[in-house]
Amino acid sequence: MSRYALLATGGSGGHVFPAVALGRRLSNHGWRVDYMIDSRVQHMLAKAVPREAIKRIHAKSPSAGFGRFSAVFLLGWGFLGAFVRMVIRRPDVVVGFGSYASVPPLAAAVVLCVPIVLHEQNAISGRANRLFARFARAVAICYPKPQGLSSARWVVRTGSPVREGFVPTPYPQSTDPLRLVIFGGSQGAKVFSQVFPQAFHQLPERLRMRLSIHQQAAYKDIEKLERIYQDSGIHAEIVPFIHDMPEQLVRAHLVICRAGATTLCELAQVGRPALLVPYRYTLDGDQTANAAYLASLGCVWVLREEHLTATRAAKQLTQILSDRDDLARRAKIITSQSAQDALTHLYDVVQSCVAKQSHHADTTSNNKKTPVS
Repeated sequence: MSRYALLATGGSGGHVFPAVALGRRLSNHGWRVDYMIDSRVQHMLAKAVPREAIKRIHAKSPSAGFGRFSAVFLLGWGFLGAFVRMVIRRPDVVVGFGSYASVPPLAAAVVLCVPIVLHEQNAISGRANRLFARFARAVAICYPKPQGLSSARWVVRTGSPVREGFVPTPYPQSTDPLRLVIFGGSQGAKVFSQVFPQAFHQLPERLRMRLSIHQQAAYKDIEKLERIYQDSGIHAEIVPFIHDMPEQLVRAHLVICRAGATTLCELAQVGRPALLVPYRYTLDGDQTANAAYLASLGCVWVLREEHLTATRAAKQLTQILSDRDDLARRAKIITSQSAQDALTHLYDVVQSCVAKQSHHADTTSNNKKTPVS
């Protein structure tokens, strides 16, 4: 009889994409896999997994416009739904990838004594993973010694699986033009649409004339950005969504983006240096911590959003773009941080925890059948 895994995820692509990668690997090895998610991120799974594998739960973050009472109610309702599903068909393991959407299935797993494995993508553990770390058979991590997991019994660094298409590639030899890729979330981010275009306008002409920019922006900002770049003499392509992200990263000399876990793993996998602007409103400051760790290794630059101005960004960009050898050097460093076998390592951790549980169950059963003299 095939094993059965529940993958609890939601919130953002940083939680969903590693879950989808693990789910595919498990399915390829004969497991049956279901996903328990917040309905708000169902679209991320729509093309990746069978519809029947998606089990929606009502578990929205209190920070997403919900009062405390509403949040508790939704989490409680999600717990009941997860509990009933697990009673009807008991999973061999529940793997949590963080976010509030993972709380109800993980709580149900604790009550029903189902083995738990957690995956933490950030340098500071999210609140959901912190809450359940003490109950987990293993916590798979991406950064060394992430904060908040001191209660975990087994912490193993696996890295984070990335989407298909992101593979190591040599850093571009030609620096004419200098290609920049800029993105900041599926709807774009104001800091990238407002501050950086003005910063590029302030660059020395010798740099402006050599730039080629591929930027993601909200629909309402596209025409304005095209006009600003045209006035600056900069070749630019502005799109509402970057569908060919692997291809764009391969061509890039520098990436300007947020510091989300999945984004950084993909940069490391391809091997491209970045200028990071961590999102400052994350609950636990995880993006700031992610960026600080990579900056300490010398493979990225960091600009804090709360202190960011066009003049400050222009000064940093002038320094970065004027030293091509440093760009190539940092590309090598970030490549060394990629986890090429992250999916295999994570799969092995899940297998190991389930195998130990099965061995323990068999031993307990045999002890009960054998009379003690």
